[in-house]
Amino acid sequence: EEPAPQTVAPIAQPPPVALGGSGNVSGSVTVPRLPRFDKLFWKPLSPDDKEFLISKLKIGATKSVRVTTSNEPDCIQLASEIRECFKKAFWKVRDDARPTNALPWNDRGITIVARQKDDVLGYAVREAFMQLQQLQFGTSMARPTQPDDAEPEIEVLVRPMRE
Repeated sequence: EEPAPQTVAPIAQPPPVALGGSGNVSGSVTVPRLPRFDKLFWKPLSPDDKEFLISKLKIGATKSVRVTTSNEPDCIQLASEIRECFKKAFWKVRDDARPTNALPWNDRGITIVARQKDDVLGYAVREAFMQLQQLQFGTSMARPTQPDDAEPEIEVLVRPMRE
């Protein structure tokens, strides 16, 4: 005797997104929007987040920082906002960002790199980032392998937030 077939309720589909054609392709292709991917991108910092971060970063006023990012638009936007927060907290924000191919982009999230002698400052910066809701699970700490006094005290690497 075969079991009775089960009835499954249909899943509500989000509205589709139209993607325009390019090159020799004309027209458009419609694909369903996948809301679960929204959480994979950095969101802009809220005004409250910026104010909080600035207040916490004042611990390192007059120190130097470099904020480096990958080429994804959400990373570029977040890195820009982080730079502004450091500037408003009176840090010397360096413009000599490393080329993206020189960084370990296989990692994800935000990494705070501190010169070895600046570990305490590095951990304080990391804790400030960790207290922000969207950054708390994406922030980690690392030390450079070859500390150099020409390097900034802190480097912030903003990389994609992906699963």
